[in-house]
Amino acid sequence: MDLDYDSGLLGAVLWVVAWRTQVTWNTLRRWGTIACGAVALLSGLTTSWLIEVNDVWSGIVDGLSISLIWLIATTLLWRDTRHEAAVRLCRRPVAPSCPNCGYNMTGLREAPCPACGTPYTPGELLIRQRWRLVRLEQAEIERMLQ
Repeated sequence: MDLDYDSGLLGAVLWVVAWRTQVTWNTLRRWGTIACGAVALLSGLTTSWLIEVNDVWSGIVDGLSISLIWLIATTLLWRDTRHEAAVRLCRRPVAPSCPNCGYNMTGLREAPCPACGTPYTPGELLIRQRWRLVRLEQAEIERMLQ
């Protein structure tokens, strides 16, 4: 392998490493990623052959075509489905807020809301927050799946 393919391989590995925690990996995505790499490599090798560029530009054309095909294919392959996006949305952390006025109560040591003055115990606030989150999550999931 010459330098063009080594740098392309390094770029592909770095691309996978950068996105590995954000992609929901399943069998289709694993094998699809391998197939994308093979298709990108084969198309890169045939691109300069079809265009019949000279040796100076051959490596540049190969590298660009391999990189573009790899980036586009993996971007399309790794996109979240609607269901995966809904699950990811449910897992995001949400700041506790006053059920009465919506004031963000993160870091407050006192129970009453500073904005509206409604008194809550920390336990009541957590229970109300959980029910509020369940209602919000159900509404957002229904909206996303429509």
